[in-house]
Amino acid sequence: MQLFGAIKRKKETKFFSEWMKSVVLIPEHIQSAENAWIDAKLLVPKLMELERTPQSAPHHADGPTVDVHVKRILAAVFAFASGASLTDIEEFKREKTLFSDIKHLDLVLKEQVATMQAFALLHDIAKPDTVHFFASKDSDGAAKTLFQHEKRLQSHATTEEKQLYLKLFRGIEARYPLYPREQVMAAFYDKYEVQVKYPRHAELGVSDRFLQAREAIAEHLHLSVRSREILHFLILHHIHVIEFVMDGANPGNIDILTRKAHKAGFDAGSILDLQVCVLFLDAIVGGITYRNGEFLHQTDLLVHFLQSEEQADAEHRIKRREIIREKEEEDFKRILKQTGLTSEEIFSRMDIPFGPKRGEIVEKIHDLIRFPSKQIDFGAHTSDMEKRIHSARQYFDAISST
Repeated sequence: MQLFGAIKRKKETKFFSEWMKSVVLIPEHIQSAENAWIDAKLLVPKLMELERTPQSAPHHADGPTVDVHVKRILAAVFAFASGASLTDIEEFKREKTLFSDIKHLDLVLKEQVATMQAFALLHDIAKPDTVHFFASKDSDGAAKTLFQHEKRLQSHATTEEKQLYLKLFRGIEARYPLYPREQVMAAFYDKYEVQVKYPRHAELGVSDRFLQAREAIAEHLHLSVRSREILHFLILHHIHVIEFVMDGANPGNIDILTRKAHKAGFDAGSILDLQVCVLFLDAIVGGITYRNGEFLHQTDLLVHFLQSEEQADAEHRIKRREIIREKEEEDFKRILKQTGLTSEEIFSRMDIPFGPKRGEIVEKIHDLIRFPSKQIDFGAHTSDMEKRIHSARQYFDAISST
């Protein structure tokens, strides 16, 4: 009789900020993001303007210019392509009722690398042309003329104003040379109280003005015609998705997104999956929020989206969970094959006649892989089976924690 000791199955998770530092913003993915950015600028010189386009707290304490935001997203895209997982993030691991949905989104992020990369590069391409500065009347920012008063409500910031914003930022940066970048951004925001906004940049970004840019990136990343249509849709509505869940779960907004997808000729469920993925990349990965003296990562936005969907579209959630169940079954079959524990291989080694006994043995082996504290006796085959089951259990533990 053999008793296999229980192996610790729970994979260590990290809170989002630590996950970003240790999984996404590491040299390998930062360099991949930089390389992708350089390639994209050669194809679409307009993207170089993002390196001179200001961004600000409260939504973007990650850096002073929009290219910082884009590169954070690119680094995450490459991290997922290399095996990073949403299920390793503590804030999501805690969402027990939504965890199957989160596992499914993890699959989507890994399967849609090219589309996510194209989204990262193109979703804010119109920001340089739509910059508005907003500062309260008596702020230091207003004193430096970084505000849009009534007579200029529909105008955009001039090149000189953008340069002034970045010059003022560099002044704060020089004053605090040892501060992390987000703390410099916070100090700048606290002093000048300037917010940068980009009215209707999503709509402009999918206009004919940027058609050549979209086609160049799509060709570079080998996107199909259908993927290009989806990319257009994701860019057009990416701000709506964020706004819809900013204040909490709202199933009515999921209905709106579903109607928009149907009207555009898409399967709504598939589009919703992609929209929540770009929500995660754009609003959670892509920026550090600074509010009331604190730095925040808005992981609750993804939770709000899934909660909204839970209330609005139970059928889609059932489909998601069925996809996860099927994948888990496929993974388990692959483990059995890899470790020589398929029925054919087991009974090529064990002389067991056809009948119920074979079924009992197979069931017990599967249970032992899934529940390692159980006991089982394989007689003369115990040593060989122990090794195989131990190996299978290690594979199973790995896939169960992702």
